[in-house]
Amino acid sequence: MKRTIAVTIVMLLGVAFMLPAQESRSVRRIGIPAKEVGYKFFSTQAIESQAKLDVFLKEIEHQVWNDRPDFVKAIADAKIDFGKECLALIQYGPRSGSVRVRFGDVEVKNDTLVCSISQTFPLDQTDDLNYYCFALAVPKGKLKRIDVWHLANVLELDGK
Repeated sequence: MKRTIAVTIVMLLGVAFMLPAQESRSVRRIGIPAKEVGYKFFSTQAIESQAKLDVFLKEIEHQVWNDRPDFVKAIADAKIDFGKECLALIQYGPRSGSVRVRFGDVEVKNDTLVCSISQTFPLDQTDDLNYYCFALAVPKGKLKRIDVWHLANVLELDGK
């Protein structure tokens, strides 16, 4: 029987972005692969135009990825309307391959996009490293900031 000891460490990482005035409050999650070695080559960022996306895609073109085509296809399939939306890439890592990472709730509060990432640590961790990224299509508008709450929780122990 597994017992779970919840150890919650909350760290707020505020990443400020200058984005113009908000019309809609809906945020779309884009289905990029959650785990990818290529995510280590960039940090959390907002991409506000097709031209900036093209530059970003050109920059990652010759980097080592497990499956860059799946990432690029998911971004293309999202059909981001840069007249109304921007692309937020929320990078997270590196973490041991045995740590379970989950992207949580997303909401817009006043002028801030707030999202959470939680992780579960097993008692024994592996030495491999995983890099994570979560992509969102965020309405342009009054939004000026993206806050990512990192919830480091749960140490699993074998109990008798």
